[in-house]
Amino acid sequence: LFHVESPMLDEERYIPFARYALGRPGISIGDSVLYTHRLEVACKNRPGSVANDFGFVTSGGKQSTLHAEIDRLTLLFFNDPECENCAAAKQMLAGNALLKELVENGTLKVVLVYTEGDADVWKNHKNDHPSGWLSVFDAGETVRMKRIYELRAMPSLYLINKNKKVVLKDVTADVLLQYLAPMGL
Repeated sequence: LFHVESPMLDEERYIPFARYALGRPGISIGDSVLYTHRLEVACKNRPGSVANDFGFVTSGGKQSTLHAEIDRLTLLFFNDPECENCAAAKQMLAGNALLKELVENGTLKVVLVYTEGDADVWKNHKNDHPSGWLSVFDAGETVRMKRIYELRAMPSLYLINKNKKVVLKDVTADVLLQYLAPMGL
């Protein structure tokens, strides 16, 4: 229920399991530490909760925050430009007609977030994205260092509504596109 590559990944079902396990008498220290950590991860940025805010620099050099940039449905796309899985997901999303239409008509904003701290890597790739997408750099490495988002695998996609609430947490590009499909009707 917790492993990122499991076909049964389901944090919402993992949460009551972890809480139950932590309440059991005689739980080992190792299991207690493990379940406590995983429970913390599962409860962070849950669907329906307000997305954690953080600051960043845009490709134009502007200082901003996630909450300041959210004025519509927003795809938060945590990625590393040197990651093959990230490049494949970016290509899939960039080539999707519905996603492209949603960006062009102002329904969806795509924010590419680089969190790895290497300014040169980001500068070399900050414009490698479709028109209408926003590329940002977490220069203070707040996301990674303070673990305000748990980036278990790259890319990590979050869909956030205009009220700054998480709609989808850490999903694949396929799951995102399935969710967006009814918007194309």
